[in-house]
Amino acid sequence: MKFALSTSKSFSFLLLVLLMLKFRSDAQFLPEEEVQTLVTISTKLQNKHWNISRTSCTQSPGLNVNITRIILSNVTCNCSFNSNTVCHVTNIQLKGFNLTGVLPAEFGNLAYLREIDLSFNRLTGQIPETTQSLTSLNYLFLTNNSLYGAVPSWILDSKQNFDVSYNNFSDSSPASCQQLNVNLVSSYSSLEGNAIAWCLRKDLPCPSKPQYHSLFINCGGSKMTFEGNEYEEDLAKTGTSNFFALLTKWAYSSTGAYMGKSDANYIASNTFSLNVTGADYYQTARLAPISLKYYGLCLRKGSYRVQLHFAEIMYSDDQTYNSLGKRIFDVSIQGNVVLKDFNIMEEAKGVGKGITMNFPNVSVIGSTLEIHLYWSGKGTTAVPDSGVYGPLISAITVTPNFDVDTGLSVGAIVGIVVASCVVLALILVVLRMKGFLGRKDFENKELRGLVELQTGYFTLRRIKAATNNFDPANKIGEGGFGPVYKGVLSDGAIIAVKQLSSKSKQGNREFVNEIGMISALQHPNLVRLHGCCIEGNQLLLVYEYMENNSLARALFGFNDRSKSDDNQTESLIFLFKATLSVVLLRLNQTRRVAEEMEFVLLNSKNISLLLLLLLVINCFAEFRSDAQVLEEYEVQILKTIATKLNYKYWNVNSSSCNGLPGLIPLNKNFTEDGSNLSNVTCNCTFNGNTTCHVTNIDLSFNRLTGPIPGTADSMENLDYLFLTKNSFNGEIPSWILDSNQRFDVSYNNFSKPTLDVCMSSEVNLVSSYSYSENETILWCLKKDLPCPHKPRYHTLRINCGGKEINIQGKKYESDLSRMGPSYFSATDKKNWAYSSTGVFTGKSQTKYIVTNSLNLSVMDPEYYQTVRLAPLSLKYYALCLRKGNYTVRLHFAEIMYTGGQNYGSNGRRIFDIFIQGKLERKDFNIIDKANVAELRGLIELQTGYFTLRQIKAATNNFDSANKIGEGGFGPVYKGVMSDGTIIAVKQLSSKSKQGNREFVNEIGMISALQHPNLVRLYGCCIEGNQLLLIYEYMENNSLARALFGRGEHWLNLGWRKRKEICLGIAKGLAYLHEESRLKIVHRDIKATNVLLDKDLNAKISDFGLAKLDEEENTHISTRIAGTM
Repeated sequence: MKFALSTSKSFSFLLLVLLMLKFRSDAQFLPEEEVQTLVTISTKLQNKHWNISRTSCTQSPGLNVNITRIILSNVTCNCSFNSNTVCHVTNIQLKGFNLTGVLPAEFGNLAYLREIDLSFNRLTGQIPETTQSLTSLNYLFLTNNSLYGAVPSWILDSKQNFDVSYNNFSDSSPASCQQLNVNLVSSYSSLEGNAIAWCLRKDLPCPSKPQYHSLFINCGGSKMTFEGNEYEEDLAKTGTSNFFALLTKWAYSSTGAYMGKSDANYIASNTFSLNVTGADYYQTARLAPISLKYYGLCLRKGSYRVQLHFAEIMYSDDQTYNSLGKRIFDVSIQGNVVLKDFNIMEEAKGVGKGITMNFPNVSVIGSTLEIHLYWSGKGTTAVPDSGVYGPLISAITVTPNFDVDTGLSVGAIVGIVVASCVVLALILVVLRMKGFLGRKDFENKELRGLVELQTGYFTLRRIKAATNNFDPANKIGEGGFGPVYKGVLSDGAIIAVKQLSSKSKQGNREFVNEIGMISALQHPNLVRLHGCCIEGNQLLLVYEYMENNSLARALFGFNDRSKSDDNQTESLIFLFKATLSVVLLRLNQTRRVAEEMEFVLLNSKNISLLLLLLLVINCFAEFRSDAQVLEEYEVQILKTIATKLNYKYWNVNSSSCNGLPGLIPLNKNFTEDGSNLSNVTCNCTFNGNTTCHVTNIDLSFNRLTGPIPGTADSMENLDYLFLTKNSFNGEIPSWILDSNQRFDVSYNNFSKPTLDVCMSSEVNLVSSYSYSENETILWCLKKDLPCPHKPRYHTLRINCGGKEINIQGKKYESDLSRMGPSYFSATDKKNWAYSSTGVFTGKSQTKYIVTNSLNLSVMDPEYYQTVRLAPLSLKYYALCLRKGNYTVRLHFAEIMYTGGQNYGSNGRRIFDIFIQGKLERKDFNIIDKANVAELRGLIELQTGYFTLRQIKAATNNFDSANKIGEGGFGPVYKGVMSDGTIIAVKQLSSKSKQGNREFVNEIGMISALQHPNLVRLYGCCIEGNQLLLIYEYMENNSLARALFGRGEHWLNLGWRKRKEICLGIAKGLAYLHEESRLKIVHRDIKATNVLLDKDLNAKISDFGLAKLDEEENTHISTRIAGTM
């Protein structure tokens, strides 16, 4: 039971259980001697925040304090003594109060204390010997005080987590800075002389001559190289009260324990497979709950540039519980606060995004650089599973702002310079003799070209004045070069300014190229270039302003043309989704999705493959004509629960069980308005159907902590107890393990004693235990279900709810277990398992496997004839998989509802789908999905499929003699099929910048479009790492070769034929832009992408960069998509 800043969720759960038993008239008292001890301690520490009495443990105002800075007041009681009537204090935290005076000896009178945290105060004196009598003390944090005298031997020899760093101890100093789990860094007075170890002194002075001038640390990660700098590894896993030093080069000190998690990790990794941007050091991080200090040791005096690299990788970027939490901390460098209330996600604008904070001028006066990251008293304060608090850092870069003295003598330097000059002179002579000299540097050539082109020149100040310092309100477009701004010069002339973006892949070459092209060409139908600006790193082009924007917007703007075109909207929906699904649908048959939803799991590091299906259920309640009364004490219990959980949807009274509005408002749509489920079910069969009791408890998917109260075993009427996915700890009570009721305590943090089964009677225990590395525990009780042997599987096929079947030579394993309410089942060979939670309201004998009992017409494959279902949560696990990327296909068919007008057609199934903890489908509805799929079925991809063996035979194993071209996608080969058909094969090159997206895009575009002036796609081939597209063969190659080819490749095209070719291209583009249901912009029209058949008919090809026309764009985009 806690009282102070935070209301413990374990207290809420304990209150729920106790009140459901009965109201107790007896109070829970703190012994008078402990009250007097706390009063004495509070007085000696001049603590004004405590108001202590014997009932303080049950009345939160007794010790409550409202502090918002780095201050924590928290006292925890254990009230389970003497049949829950006596309380004892177990934890005291008074951190950051600037308390003065000596450390009170009265702490030794609190025999049940497990933790004392008095860090960041001003306490003096010695550590009293009476504290040694606290045999239950596990944590003692006295860091950052002014304690003196000797560090007691019982602390130095302790195996508990003690931190006495940053104090003024003297006498009999230890030989090292870390004694077992005791942190001693900077704990001794600097007046002690040179007899003590360097790391025990203030400011950590260098024990030798300072020699280092830079520092690179990959916090929490392995050794790596980035931009030529070698980042050192930082893999020490301890952090509760720990000091670690790498020789005398660098070190770190970590303080604090995670609440409710004694075995928490202090190193973070990218467990959610986020697409982390930036360098590899953003993939890992070191974290701490309270304080984390890094030290650069033995640095030379001078000014340094410090870069701190951050990326939030402990939260996911989806809608799961893993995305909850808030991290706020402060950062000090050399004792000066440089970042206040720093929030990585807000600064980087999301999770998994790297960000660097620069501090260009940090002085090192002695020899030590101190970087201190510490919790600021804000944000989430929970265990890391549901929200991590405290600092986190990915990497540290420290470089000098001064020239590094190499230590060479003047004579040596002169000799090196002279020798270098001689060698350089010889090289220049050789180059001159070879004829390589005489060319100017490219940059000088560019500048000379600019002068010769005689373009106008604008100053940067003039451009800034014209565009109001590049105001975003003046931005009219964005291109590959960079943004385009509208500007007004001082003489009233309106201009358009193109600015080179730092993110642009274009640069000086394109800048000079554009100036050269437009300046050398003057025509009424070419945009006029007024001039340019080159100052510092700014490259700017100044054009005439075009009032009506682009021709594309004039032709295809949708304000007046097709905004209300329903067919076009359907086409857009199809194009957006068609690459995901393959739909089969027949009239008068079951609506089903054969979309076989494919999810590619990138960079999977977890061996277990977790598929979590969370179902959002519609609820109902029975109405009875006779009055049925809920017991008054249960009414009060429900009101208390609703108040403490701040839940606003309950309106509880004694008649609530008679009508649904009492507990859930009729206008509350839980499937659309909110993501949570609230339901209270009554059993009204007691006392001749006149008395109701609440018989089910479901507190799953919350953040409740603490142990399950032992007194809850007297709940005689409890039918179901679901506590899955919380943070309960302690032992699982025997009354739960021995129960025959449906209980689910999976996914918690329970501890000893461990069990030898994953299911105890009807109790689901999967992933319910926390453990340390040296503990032996059954694999299925551990987090993430680690493989009990070497991973060896690489595929998995399950016929959910059905028998073993064979489809197209592939065996689907049987899944016939009929258990479901709280159940875990694993196969004998440990290659897969499932876990099910929840009961169907009002049905105690519900089946969790369903067959096609309504005789709906379901097409093959056979696995659509049966399904497994669950009311709340259903998880499938692929176990002992090898590491790597996998494709996951989930097959659905709604076989529980009919397609007619009878009662069997009523029902609504909506659920979410998670894979590896990531939300893949939100509010998924099988029936709606099948109906939407009908549109896609009408215009399905009709491409054929070729085997790699066929393609190799046709192209003579990609013989270079058959190579007929090369593009951005890769090489193109001529091939002859076994039936004599001539084909063209495009092969994805490993050097290509295009890939899967363009591959799928091209298939989707060309397959959905059929026109005489578009190249026909025969099919594709996907095997291993091979991506191949098979087209009709065009005998006369490309228009570019026909016009500009040499020798036999050049074709003598008359003007009539040229006109026909132009008309063919125009017809193809008109079809794409206007006539097709899909309005498509090719974005890469050029002579090389226009092919000619044997009759010289033009056909447009290469749709890899094509995209749907964006109807709602209000600004032109000049981003270069193709090639020049």
